[in-house]
Amino acid sequence: VSARGVKCAVAAEYRRGGDNAQAAIDAGLLSAADLNGLNDWTDSGLMLKQWDDSSVQCPPPAGSVNGRDRFSLFNEPPRDAGAAAAATWKAYQARCASELAGYQIVGPAVHNGLDWMRDFYSAFFAACPECQEPASPLYVTYIAFHAYATASDTAGVVGSMVWTHDAACTLQAEPWALGRPVLLTEFGAQLNVQDNVDQWLTAMDTIFDPPASVPSVCIEEAYYFAEHGFGGLAYENEFQPSTTTTADSASRVVGKFRSLCFGPDSGSPPP
Repeated sequence: VSARGVKCAVAAEYRRGGDNAQAAIDAGLLSAADLNGLNDWTDSGLMLKQWDDSSVQCPPPAGSVNGRDRFSLFNEPPRDAGAAAAATWKAYQARCASELAGYQIVGPAVHNGLDWMRDFYSAFFAACPECQEPASPLYVTYIAFHAYATASDTAGVVGSMVWTHDAACTLQAEPWALGRPVLLTEFGAQLNVQDNVDQWLTAMDTIFDPPASVPSVCIEEAYYFAEHGFGGLAYENEFQPSTTTTADSASRVVGKFRSLCFGPDSGSPPP
């Protein structure tokens, strides 16, 4: 937990590909049993990925994957897909009701701007009033979103991440949000650069230890994006060396995460 009360987490694949999640465990930043510290949905089956496909396999029993008890809905669905995504969730939940028992549900991870996120969630909850009822098996416990800085200068990255804090509070205050906890399930600096990790470290700094210009912190958990570059972009962001992240950069990422998330009031890193 950071000094401003944001729970530090990692968005990375576990036991797959570059395995930055395992690198974080090896560095003592996480434990393998960390309940919700790894966004390892690509391997674990703990996400209903496609907003328009309810036919996928039901999840493993709650708690069977490193003790995790959260199930996530949809990764970056289209802006106009809120109602259709709600229908997909209803159909999937009806088919997989027994397997989903014991899970808390994380709402769709929206992105691409505040109006975009509001439009999607407003339509989603309008089409699924049961998702607002705590007693319903369709109930969504958490609001989720993604945010990346695309500026090449430090001030621009800080500004983007300050906006991210403000956006979290705005979403939480929406009538459909009902004050629910907000999770930033991916964040970072999405830049096509190598040999430059500074903007990623700045993004981490601003989210986990925001400046005084952020009066209220509404992000309950923030997942630093530690995966290998994708879409042709070369990122210096990983917990381990790779074809795009140098050993020095990886060491600085580990050190920054440790210094922000395991301060004197945060306890010690897990063994």
